[in-house]
Amino acid sequence: MKPELVIKGPVLSEKAVLLVEKDVYGLKVDLKATKTEIKAALKEVFDVDVVKVRTLITRGDSSRRARSKGSSSVVRVKKPNVKKAYVQLKKGQSLPVPTMTADAAEE
Repeated sequence: MKPELVIKGPVLSEKAVLLVEKDVYGLKVDLKATKTEIKAALKEVFDVDVVKVRTLITRGDSSRRARSKGSSSVVRVKKPNVKKAYVQLKKGQSLPVPTMTADAAEE
């Protein structure tokens, strides 16, 4: 798998922002990507040394939606599954991920 296609983007959650202090970064990755492919992609794209990779798949929620106004039929809508990787880097190395600042939280 091409390294550019493995990494989809950062995980923007409270947990992920707190883990950045411990040199652990949350990334959204391709569902078929393995831990070794994620490690190799980070080495090639960002030139960082990866110590540990932990992955998890978050299953997409399923919900019921009305088809149209006045219609009694209901359709099931499912959000896509998302694979996340929590990557621990060597001390002193970092990734360019967006962070939440106090100014942005007030707006």
